[in-house]
Amino acid sequence: MSNELDQLSTDLRKIISEQNRHLRDAVNESADDIRQKGVQRIAGTINLPRSYIEDRLFVSRRATQRTLEAAIHGLDRPVLLARFDAKQKYTTGKTVPQKNAGVGVRVKASGSEKHMRSAFLLVLKNGALGLATREGKGRGNYRVRHGPSVGQLWRAYINDNDDALDDVAERFMKRLAAYD
Repeated sequence: MSNELDQLSTDLRKIISEQNRHLRDAVNESADDIRQKGVQRIAGTINLPRSYIEDRLFVSRRATQRTLEAAIHGLDRPVLLARFDAKQKYTTGKTVPQKNAGVGVRVKASGSEKHMRSAFLLVLKNGALGLATREGKGRGNYRVRHGPSVGQLWRAYINDNDDALDDVAERFMKRLAAYD
């Protein structure tokens, strides 16, 4: 009798371990799917390269046998406004052939270009191109402008897309059923 109970206990542990492995795999696959959908949606609505978003949106925690949860995070570092397809504009001057006429920026992928008359492009200390506006008189009296971070865009996507998450939850349940 004792031998049969030990065998039953061992079999039960194997079944639970196998189910946890399938759950872990399903959670991790779903996290990857949700991340990819987020990258596609953000790249479709915001004028940033897909590779830039992919580098800054990641699965920060994967499911394990013990903890069956995953987390997706986007970097909260603001994006330089110059990354949003900024173009220096020029006009003809009275005494010079051309002078600065501001900068055109297109933040939304399907939106029109926003013209910032008092803005200008400059190379920052780290070598990146920045968009700045004057804050007053003087050579160094400017402010570098930023757009939304990938983390902000990710949180906005998650808050607005319950349907997408429902689709992923449905696929998750189908994966679990397939493991049986």
